[in-house]
Amino acid sequence: MKSKHLIGIAIALLFFVACKKQSNSEIIRTISTTDFNINKKSLYLTQSIELNAKDATAGSNYIWDYGDGTIETKGNKTAHQYKTSGIFEVTLTVYNKSSKIKVRVMPGDISYQIKNNSTFDLDLNSYVNLPVNTVRSVLKPNGLSDTIYVKLQVTGNLLQLTNISGIAKGKAFRFDDMFWQKDSMHNILSVDNNTKIQLGAHGELGISSTLENL
Repeated sequence: MKSKHLIGIAIALLFFVACKKQSNSEIIRTISTTDFNINKKSLYLTQSIELNAKDATAGSNYIWDYGDGTIETKGNKTAHQYKTSGIFEVTLTVYNKSSKIKVRVMPGDISYQIKNNSTFDLDLNSYVNLPVNTVRSVLKPNGLSDTIYVKLQVTGNLLQLTNISGIAKGKAFRFDDMFWQKDSMHNILSVDNNTKIQLGAHGELGISSTLENL
């Protein structure tokens, strides 16, 4: 009887272990995918990304690695803001399965290009309030500058950008309150012969004019 009792206990233990293994495998199988959605793959430094796992059944077992040294274990939804610009690889790991998405974080709050629709050669300097304070753009007529990134000193829905100075026909000038931009957006800033300017590299001469009348 004693041996039968021991055999019964052994069978029960084997059944328990088998059920536990089956239960664990079922938990793993419930994670159909570790793919996730991201609200933007290209963003400015002042913006945040929002992430959402496609399979939301793993409770708080989602390991989010944002690629900048920050790792969090939390639920299927999260958000993150980067402190430096660059390209980062975001990794989501659930039960040893992983998916990755790369994001590009651009410096500053806005970006723009300058389109020279005037009939003059322009040598321009844009103040950007970043580690490199000014960006130079030398533009022939019909020329388009490289993308310029700016860290704004004041944020809001509409932002005035006036810190673009230059030289045309051998004379220094500053553009006169002509550029209105929304933050966290890319803009094309067009200048032509009738664009208003102030004479002097900082507009310090107090003389208003246009590019054509320099």
